[in-house]
Amino acid sequence: MNNIMTIGKVRNDGLRVFFDDDVELNKIRLTEPDRRKVILAVAIRRAQQIAVNYAKRHAPDLVAEIEKLITRKCKLLERKKVN
Repeated sequence: MNNIMTIGKVRNDGLRVFFDDDVELNKIRLTEPDRRKVILAVAIRRAQQIAVNYAKRHAPDLVAEIEKLITRKCKLLERKKVN
């Protein structure tokens, strides 16, 4: 088991967040006022990581394509302001 210290914070709205080496996601954790968007951002990022790791293990020939597809889909989602 890794012996990694987890750094976290309870936001003013009561949501507990934990930080990692993902600078972009940490910024969202700290600055996004809508707790739902924070939770969704973390979930989407983790799903991306799972998809890439799954491809690396079970379909290495698809890793680049999966990464490219995920990046493209994320850019599309960023353009759409979903309330």
